Amino acid sequence: MRILVYGKEYEERIREGLSGYLSNFVSDIKELESMLQKENFDLIVLKYNAATLDFLDSLKKNYEKIQFPLILSISQNKENNLDRIDDFLTEDFTAKELSKRLSILEEKSSYFRFLSEYKNSSLEEIEKFLILSTVEKEKGSKSKAAKILGISTRTIELKFHKWGITSREDKV
Repeated sequence: MRILVYGKEYEERIREGLSGYLSNFVSDIKELESMLQKENFDLIVLKYNAATLDFLDSLKKNYEKIQFPLILSISQNKENNLDRIDDFLTEDFTAKELSKRLSILEEKSSYFRFLSEYKNSSLEEIEKFLILSTVEKEKGSKSKAAKILGISTRTIELKFHKWGITSREDKV
């Protein structure tokens, strides 16, 4: 996950919470705009204020919604305008809390990438992707994947047969 952080106010806690993530820090709005035009980011972390959010709103008009990074804001209170951001932390956040939020936002980002990649796909192609990726995520266990997907193991076996896929479980 690529992260762009705007502002230096909470830099120490943010750096600690971002360990393991690719991140860039910028300190002014022109630098923020320049970075967004040069590189693709999954997430922008910034202090919540009207000027910054108005600026980001104007930038969003130049992007498809799915391509624009998610926004995590840091605010004094919980009364944020949540239709302009994707998640927020209060100013007293901990590095551990930031790290947890990032893992949730990473899943959200993956979902948006999935939508972008499969927006012109057939239902069968999407179904195949979901089943195969879930079985792979569960290290080949069709029964665990079936439980996650809310379908039967037999359904997965029939789909594999239809797609001509054999797995380690089939050979045992």
